[in-house]
Amino acid sequence: MHTSTRGATPGVAASSSASVSTVGRHMVRGAGAARVWAVAQSAVRHGNPASYIAATVTSRSTAAGAAATSTSPAGADPLTSAATSLRPGLSPGLGLGLGRPLPLGHFSSRCVGRCASSSSSSSRSTATAAAPAAAAVPAAGRRSVAASALAPGSGGGIVGSSSSNSRGWAAPARLASSGSSGGTSGGASSCFLTGGAGHSHAAMSVAAGSGVRDAVGAAAAASDAGPAAAAAAGGGGGSGGDSTAAAGGGGGRGHRRTNRLAAEESPYLLQHKHNPVDWYPWGEEAFARAVAEDKPIFLSVGYATCHWCHVMERESFEDEDVAALLNENFIPVKVDREERPDVDRVYMAYVQAVSGSGGWPMSVWMTPQLEPFYGGTYYPTKDRYIGEQLAMPAFATVLRRIAALWRTNRRELRDKAATTLLQLTEALQPDHAPPSSSASTTTATTSTTSTSHTMGGGGGSEGSLAALVGAAVEGCAADLGRRFDGEWGGFGGAPKFPRPCELQLLLRAQARLAESGDGLGAARLRGMALSSLSAMARGGMYDQLGGGFHRYSVDELWHVPHFEKMLYDNPQLASAYLAAWQLTGDVAFARVARGVLDYLVRDMTCPGGGLYSAEDADSAVPHPPRQPRRAVSAAAAAAVSASGGEEDDEAEAEAERQQKQKGQQAAAAAGEAAEAEVEVEVEVEKREGAFYVWEHKEVMAVLGPDLGRFFCAVYGIEELGNCDRSERSDPHGEFERKNVPYVAVQPEAAAERLGLAAEYGEPAAAERALAAAREGLHAARAARPRPSLDDKIVTAWNGMGIGAFALASRALASEQNVQRLFPSEGRPAAAYLAAARATAAFVRDRLWDGAGRRLRRSYRRGPSAVPGFADDYAALIGGLLDLYEAGGGREWLEWALQLQDAQDALFWDAASGGYYSTPDPASPDADPSIRIRIKDDYDGAEPSASALAASNLLRLAGLVPERPPPPPPQSQSQPQQPAGSAAGASAAAAAAPLPYEEAAARTLSAFSNRLAQTPLAVPQLCCAAHLYSKRPLRQVIIAGRPDAADTSALLDAVHGPFCPDKVVLVLDPSDPADMAWWGARNPPAAAMVAAHFDRSRLEQQGEAAGGGSSSSSSSVGAAPAGPAAAAAVAAVAFICQNYTCQAPTSDPARVRQMLAAAQAPPSAAQLQQFTFTTTGGGASGGGGGGGGKF
Repeated sequence: MHTSTRGATPGVAASSSASVSTVGRHMVRGAGAARVWAVAQSAVRHGNPASYIAATVTSRSTAAGAAATSTSPAGADPLTSAATSLRPGLSPGLGLGLGRPLPLGHFSSRCVGRCASSSSSSSRSTATAAAPAAAAVPAAGRRSVAASALAPGSGGGIVGSSSSNSRGWAAPARLASSGSSGGTSGGASSCFLTGGAGHSHAAMSVAAGSGVRDAVGAAAAASDAGPAAAAAAGGGGGSGGDSTAAAGGGGGRGHRRTNRLAAEESPYLLQHKHNPVDWYPWGEEAFARAVAEDKPIFLSVGYATCHWCHVMERESFEDEDVAALLNENFIPVKVDREERPDVDRVYMAYVQAVSGSGGWPMSVWMTPQLEPFYGGTYYPTKDRYIGEQLAMPAFATVLRRIAALWRTNRRELRDKAATTLLQLTEALQPDHAPPSSSASTTTATTSTTSTSHTMGGGGGSEGSLAALVGAAVEGCAADLGRRFDGEWGGFGGAPKFPRPCELQLLLRAQARLAESGDGLGAARLRGMALSSLSAMARGGMYDQLGGGFHRYSVDELWHVPHFEKMLYDNPQLASAYLAAWQLTGDVAFARVARGVLDYLVRDMTCPGGGLYSAEDADSAVPHPPRQPRRAVSAAAAAAVSASGGEEDDEAEAEAERQQKQKGQQAAAAAGEAAEAEVEVEVEVEKREGAFYVWEHKEVMAVLGPDLGRFFCAVYGIEELGNCDRSERSDPHGEFERKNVPYVAVQPEAAAERLGLAAEYGEPAAAERALAAAREGLHAARAARPRPSLDDKIVTAWNGMGIGAFALASRALASEQNVQRLFPSEGRPAAAYLAAARATAAFVRDRLWDGAGRRLRRSYRRGPSAVPGFADDYAALIGGLLDLYEAGGGREWLEWALQLQDAQDALFWDAASGGYYSTPDPASPDADPSIRIRIKDDYDGAEPSASALAASNLLRLAGLVPERPPPPPPQSQSQPQQPAGSAAGASAAAAAAPLPYEEAAARTLSAFSNRLAQTPLAVPQLCCAAHLYSKRPLRQVIIAGRPDAADTSALLDAVHGPFCPDKVVLVLDPSDPADMAWWGARNPPAAAMVAAHFDRSRLEQQGEAAGGGSSSSSSSVGAAPAGPAAAAAVAAVAFICQNYTCQAPTSDPARVRQMLAAAQAPPSAAQLQQFTFTTTGGGASGGGGGGGGKF
């Protein structure tokens, strides 16, 4: 099986995705493995040694570089800083005898998009660190961070470093690794599940680790091996979506044992259920056995679509000898980081602290008390040397030496592990965070110092916080401006990641400049955001045929992607394109948003309404070259392995004879397997992007001559392939003669050049023809083996999906002449509101314990036993607020209020503000196995919980200023606690939560250092800071029957323009219960609506009696008119700004006009005269024709 090594490393450096890297001042070009070692030896000559943490690290100060990352003083990672004190404690006594390796960071990996590295950068001398990499780039930019290197290194085993003169080096990426590109995959699952639109998705599990093919691919791969094999492959289908992994590890060993992971629900864990390793899931059973047998625990963390996780499984965890080493000397524990981000955060913090980098697969060794003493990422199958120096130990080497050390030096290991955990715990506490911290995705700590307790909600100067948040927004935008790629769009160099919160921040920052009169500055920021969005949409990172975005672009052109599709990316990107549509009215942005959302509806929605997590990058090759490698049983697999798969040209005749013989053997073996009731396996070759790439002749065969030529011209399809546009796109020729569609030229220009102007020269005709071509190719592509589907449903990511669907349901309503231009389905905008409701209902019905008021993290065939984390609550609350404001119903706002109360009770940091990722250890909700409580302060591919929560709190402050005390959670599993207990104290604290705005201010204050010094690390928090600076937010009140057309038209108008500084209240004056609810929680709004409808009723009565209009009006706070009278009055909109409401209007055009206008800051007189509603001060309502005050 050919294993692609495209992308960036087992998790670590996000920068090395090119075949050009800097070694000192020398440029090295090339793709071969021999070039790797030349680069390494050149690095030695330039004096860039690093060391294992196993060696004595106290001596690696200046010789190895001051730290694993080269940063400006303001951008030092807190864990990198902490490592200075941690490493001396770690190294003595860990003498594994592994020597002092060269600065070999990590190999190129597809897992870079989920990288946790704090040492991510480009090898160029400019600040081009990939956005989702763990450490953010400060204002001045990280220069020449030695982020990536040659081999698939391990963070705790090999420490990448940069030289003290900041001339770091990195090796060419995507290099074939000995031992990691050979071999064959194991067998594949015979169980499949049905996707949202009824097509077959392969379930996410396979022993080889790279997913399974669908039934079509299985049958095709088996067809040449004889009728019996084909029938067996096609007939093994199961039901219900179980992800069973097939046997076959190690190229034909054929073990069919089943371990404890078979009882788990995580697709990632199910991938490993047939490993010979005696895996445990994270839990007391494993810990108790470790204590009873006094063995160290080996923790392996990954996720279902992680390429290097699959590689390490195939190479090591399916190997009987390695499994024997693990089973004899360790307690092996496997964790899905997406299911248990709390476990991942703690031990990734350790790996990064001791190595300066990290990623997945993550490998950690720890005591039975869960105290880590050694860690890294991926380990190869063989020791690797440069000269006589051990550059990278094999996994088996590490296992043997740690096992020996545990036998001979166990007490010292225990002592040092306990000390290390204590040091790490102290380093991650808010009071210990250095002022200049710059944390990473999974090891972030709060950046609070004494100043953070004297701002905003901390009882100090509100003006100081207001000045800080304004400066943070401007500083983040300025940093992005310095990293902007003016030629290709985006920020920094390749690989390029979409970080939607950066684009959202730019759109808010440009609005601020426009309001201040700086039109030129606003245009510049707006241009950066819009050009980046346009470039991404034109490139191959956007799936031109099926919609949706891939994880990231490996080149600077946004062309060749890493083909994995993640749920958390797509809703955020859809929201960014919707914002661009609101701002510009450019239908191109609306169509991209539709393409993304229609992909989610079509391919990623389960029958019940929830959204699946991911689609893998790898899939079976549709038409394997020459002699495909296949196996129907252990005997057949051995025969194929012995034959070597593909034969040379000079041996084709012999190959034919062998193939015929193998077919006969396979048929016989299949018959024997059927008689013995043994599962039949079919081995298929998998490659990254196989589902998505095209040969020129394939496109022409589907589309025909004229449309084919036109499509190929527009989408850059070349006979020799188009993946050579950049050195970084395909340095190893993996996509030779293959094409990734991208928009190369405008359709009109292509039609003119090809002499097809009569057919396609008119824009509308060209659009229709290209849409038909895309749909035809999409249908042809659907016949290929589909990438594996990670079918778990994660609460946080579904919250993001709810928000994107809800926003689209109103923002797209103004789009004119909507057509079905595939991959856009041309759905009415209201269909997205139905999708948002369905997703919200799924999460509420299956992942929410209404009695105990607690969320679950994920769902797959049933709710996970893992409770929800802070990001689950925050992302879901945000989505529910979007759904309510789009007219989805008050039920979703009420649920959001309950969720906010639960989030505050579980995760709020009462001392410093902000939200921890996990519950208070003293509460019954806490998991005692989580040894460190971490507070994230980095907005990567997924925004931090505190950043999302700060915006949620400010929106809630505008919607519901009167915050009622939450009822205590009660369930059978959680009886009421005594008042004097710790849990009782927690419940008492939750009974009197802070007002929403004060909690938002304290959250922002908790990260004041981060906002002041490295705002680029927290663009989502900067968006919240912008919202805080715009207080009082514009309050838009839509009063009307929810199902009425005029109410819907006003809601469409409210969400038409780009206006992120508003909250939307939807009141039904015909429903007494709704008016009573609002009367208790926002009395001014309810009183104003009641007064308007009472006055309108009296006017109608006067007109009916012939007496003209009445001047009388209801007093403030009076009950609303009766349902029948209110239903007879047209829906109306109130727009309130700076404590003053404009005259109500029923004209949608007038609503759009008022919201499109810039918000003026409140005057001094207004601030003095009125008390903001969240303080509980008095508010006058009512209103005459000229407007009201509240």
